[in-house]
Amino acid sequence: MDLTAVSGRMTLELAALLARPSDHFPDPTAPLSAPPEADTSAAPLAPDLAARLGDGPLGRRCRDRAMARAAGLTALPFDAAFFRRLASADRPRLALRCVLAPPEVIDPLARLLAGAMAQDRIRHAILRADREALRLSLGDAALAFGMRQASVFAAPLATLWPETLALPRSDTDPNPVPALGLGLIARLINMQDATLATLFRKRHPTAAADPVTDEAQDRAAWRLIAQELEE
Repeated sequence: MDLTAVSGRMTLELAALLARPSDHFPDPTAPLSAPPEADTSAAPLAPDLAARLGDGPLGRRCRDRAMARAAGLTALPFDAAFFRRLASADRPRLALRCVLAPPEVIDPLARLLAGAMAQDRIRHAILRADREALRLSLGDAALAFGMRQASVFAAPLATLWPETLALPRSDTDPNPVPALGLGLIARLINMQDATLATLFRKRHPTAAADPVTDEAQDRAAWRLIAQELEE
């Protein structure tokens, strides 16, 4: 694999993401929590100006540019050292892949990681109601992974499951489980680059707080992420 070509393509994808916040962020104008030097004093286009520009390419470009300034996206500190790491190491590239991947890719990945965390809970679920609650919260694929494969491929993640977590009992109940997987992804990204982690959390604002992990857990989680994103 030509890593320089891969990192170059991902750099272009990152530039496109930052240039078109309306396409990639649920709340494009929400200020980033970091970096502190980001300029969050700018505001989106005034409604009358936005109306005059219309919905054509120019209007959309101007609105996206204003959104990017308002959110601090134009001041992110991506420097030469970041791009060197991107071209020379696997984990920074995987971290960026997580940021660039659309929700329809990240959401199943988050559930898979949550399924690995829940592996002991799954094995000890005897009551039908408990098994159904796990199915509702994880989905069939992540539940099957947690039941059959997690103990082999991701055993260290079992200790990250919060024992007091309330699982949904119906489709209308809040489901906190995907947020656990998103929080783990955010934690792993943050260990590679804090700015990328900030972008990931902006794309996935429901992510739980970063869990505390050890090296074995990090390795197991990165292995699953690589398996899902690089197939």
